[in-house]
Amino acid sequence: NDAPGTVPETAATVPTHIGRYRVERVLGAGNFGIVYLAHDPQLDRPVAIKVPRVDRIGIGGAVQRYIDEAKHAAQLDHSGIVRVFDVQQDGDGVFVVQQYIAGQSLGDYLKKGRPAPRRTAELLAAIAEAVSFAHRQGLVHRDLKPDNILLDSVGAPHVADFGLALHESLQRRQRGQLAGSPAYM
Repeated sequence: NDAPGTVPETAATVPTHIGRYRVERVLGAGNFGIVYLAHDPQLDRPVAIKVPRVDRIGIGGAVQRYIDEAKHAAQLDHSGIVRVFDVQQDGDGVFVVQQYIAGQSLGDYLKKGRPAPRRTAELLAAIAEAVSFAHRQGLVHRDLKPDNILLDSVGAPHVADFGLALHESLQRRQRGQLAGSPAYM
């Protein structure tokens, strides 16, 4: 097994395993980390594993904050929100195991052209319902953008990447801190 703290900084080198999960391929890589498609041998299902870059998470209490955020996100049980199945820490490394949504991001979908008005309204209504549900649970996403909305094989949207989410109990202590994608803040 490859330890999460040793996951490569780029998608060039793909580990064979992360924890008990067999890594199949890279789904995406960004400023914060890498997301892998993996197989859970115990439950015999595909999962997405998000591994933050060591330099992004290994500062001060960032690992514990990331684990706490994953715990809050794991409480969200809604068909329009990507489920968090597990979070594991190994030394300074940490990774989150999430529901795998086979499909594409809303960002990729929109690159192919503007959807019809009815489809746009359906997408917006479904996304708003999912975000509203998270808000009712006290969780604010803080990085809602087209690349963090995944469309499944039938086109239903799922809000993903609650990694920057802030629980209302933490909001009072962290006022003034900025996080998210500047174009969508």
